[in-house]
Amino acid sequence: MTDWRSLYLYLVCLICIVTIIFTTFSLVDNILRLVYPSPAYIDPYIAEPVKVNIDLLKEQQSQTEFRNGITGLIGNITAYVLVIPLFIFHWRNANKKAVN
Repeated sequence: MTDWRSLYLYLVCLICIVTIIFTTFSLVDNILRLVYPSPAYIDPYIAEPVKVNIDLLKEQQSQTEFRNGITGLIGNITAYVLVIPLFIFHWRNANKKAVN
């Protein structure tokens, strides 16, 4: 007979672990985005030449990278705050069920 409760508890734990792994990868990416922002890109094959202030473009690019990095970090922290307690709760319940 299948113990559906244990299956559910361990499945939620597995999903939490996978979420933590991908959130960790995203966290590293966001930290690198803050430390080493990508350079500004100017299309060399544009049909009509446009006068571009390179310094202004670099400043806008760095501000955008910084904003994306910060919002990504906030998203990562939020995921950790939600997933880790969920994992701990389900893991403890699964272990209680295994002991009994």
